[in-house]
Amino acid sequence: MKLGRTLLVTLAVLAGAAVPAAACSCARPSASSVWENAAAVFTGVARGTRPLGNGRSVTTFEVTEDFKGADYGASVTVEHPTGPSASCGIQFALGATHTLSAYTREGALSSNLCSVAMFGDGKLLEELRQLRDGETENEDQ
Repeated sequence: MKLGRTLLVTLAVLAGAAVPAAACSCARPSASSVWENAAAVFTGVARGTRPLGNGRSVTTFEVTEDFKGADYGASVTVEHPTGPSASCGIQFALGATHTLSAYTREGALSSNLCSVAMFGDGKLLEELRQLRDGETENEDQ
C-alpha cells in the first residue's frame, strides 16, 4: 500500500513538473512592418563571431546591401542568441552572406532566428528593395 501511494505521489509531481517547451515560432511580417519596426535591415557578410556568455554571441557583418540603419560597406555588430533554433538561436556562417533585420536591445543591435528566417523565400527582400527605392504602388499606405 505504501509503495502504491509513493508511486502515485511521484507521478503527480512529475506530471506537475512537465512544462511545455518554448519553441521559436516565426511569422513572416509585411515589408512595411519590418521597415517601420526594425532599427536596422541589411545584407552583409559575416566576418567574425565572439561569445558574450549566457547563450549569446555578437557577430560582425560587412554590409553589402543597405536598407535601413546600416550603410553600405560599414562594419555592423549584432548580438544574437546562440542556442538551438527551437529557442530562436542562430549561428551565422562566417564568410557567408546573410540578410537580417535587427532591433535595439539594451542599447545594441540584436537579432534572432526569426529576424533572418523571414527572408528565406526572397519575397520580403524584394518588397524591401521596392520600399527603399520608392517603387511601391501605394506609397500613401
